[in-house]
This record gives sequence, structure tokens and C-alpha cells, in this order.
Amino acid sequence: MTFNVNAMATKMVTNGFTSYSIHGNVKSAQDLEGLGLEINNFNADPLTAGTYPEFDGPAGIVTGAVYNPGSTTIVWGAGLHANPDLPLTIVITSIDDKSIKGTFEGDFFYTDVNAATTTDEKKVFTNGEFDVKF
Repeated sequence: MTFNVNAMATKMVTNGFTSYSIHGNVKSAQDLEGLGLEINNFNADPLTAGTYPEFDGPAGIVTGAVYNPGSTTIVWGAGLHANPDLPLTIVITSIDDKSIKGTFEGDFFYTDVNAATTTDEKKVFTNGEFDVKF
């Protein structure tokens, strides 16, 4: 799948906490089908090129991701499910003030947003790539 419509990255800094978000849609923002990657950095230092896994990553850094298949009630999420076979891993190969580039992979688990429940049913994302501007 390709998520290159409205593709962008954002960086938000609040009280020493920095959130990096990478988003893209399949067809349009109105269609809702899209992917979002998130790296939350609770440290004062900015992110650098490196590997940011779901578990056992650098201290103070948390990753997460969501795939929306075009639904208002169902998403597939990575980064919050215990013991996945393929934990979410985001690798930043380059980052500066203008863009962020890298790869990702991981198990994304079925989540019913209305019921706030996650199941063991999953979609596996492999060989994911991103190259977007801030």
C-alpha cells in the first residue's frame, strides 16, 4: 500500500517533551484510509538517526502507530499490545529541520475505538518506508 496523499511530518515541542508524527493517506483525507507513525521523546535532546523499537528502546522514547482502513470506529494499532510477534520498529535513517526519512515494520492489532478494546487479530506491516517533509 502507498500512503502518499497529504503525506507530512510534524514536530511538536511542549515543556521539554517532543512528539514526532508522520502521516499519509491512500486516496484523500476525506476517505480516512491512512497511516500514522508516532515517536514521543520525553528527553530534552532532539531525535537523531537510529532505531526506535516498541520495547527496549532508548530511555524516554515511546513509539506507536495506527492504520485506519477508512473507518470511524475501527483502527489497527501498533505499540500498545503485549508480546507481539513483530514489535513495532521505526528506523530513522536521516532527520533534519526540513524532513525525516526511514523505515518501519510491526504487528498492528485490531482495535474497536468505540468499545476501547484491542484483540489479537492483526495485520503485519513489513518493509514500510517514509520520506516526508516537516
